[in-house]
Parts: sequence; C-alpha cells; structure tokens
Amino acid sequence: MDKQLNALYQNRDFVGMANMLEDYTPEALAGVLGEVADGDLVLLCRELNPDTVADALVELPADRQKIILSGLHDDQLKEVMDEVSVSTVFSLPTARVITLRYGLVSASSGVICPISIRY
Repeated sequence: MDKQLNALYQNRDFVGMANMLEDYTPEALAGVLGEVADGDLVLLCRELNPDTVADALVELPADRQKIILSGLHDDQLKEVMDEVSVSTVFSLPTARVITLRYGLVSASSGVICPISIRY
C-alpha cells in the first residue's frame, strides 16, 4: 500500500481510499484488499463501486471473498453480483453448490454465483 493510501487507511477514511482505488487494476486492488484488516475490508468495499469490487473479487483468496460477500448489505451484494461476468464465475473457487440469497454459494468457499450451475 502506498504512503498516501496508507495515510487514508490509518485515518479510517474509506471514502478517500475508495476514490483512490477506483483507478487501480483488479490485481492491484486485490493486493490492497489483502492488506486491509478483516474488520475494515467490508467497510472499504461498501464505499467502492460495485463494478470495481466485482473485478477484484476473482483475484482474492476464497476467505477474503467470503468476508466481502457476507458483509455487504443485500442491495450492495446484488449490485456486485450483477457485475460479475460468467467467465469470472467459472474462475471462482467452487465445489458443491447450494442455493442462497441471490444465486449460488460454494459449500467450500462461500462464493456467491449469479447463475445456476448443475453438476
């Protein structure tokens, strides 16, 4: 995390962080999200554009995905999952799937998928 972003984080300025992070690549954003404490991860993601969160989601480990997806409000979760592409869904770590809220959730990773998968 660069100095300016770190200063915003130390001041818990999640809106300021979100403004800076909007231009990050999904990989770079995932790197920053990997450094943020679990308790702050959802607070930051709630301030980010849903499309930005969706793009970074696939780059994150399953445990970080689960924290984000389980912590978003229902309307925010729907917006993020509306932005997740079919190709992204298939690159998420999935195992057996069960129906939950707006789509499917992997029994092993908690990743919610907006399409029906039968296997």
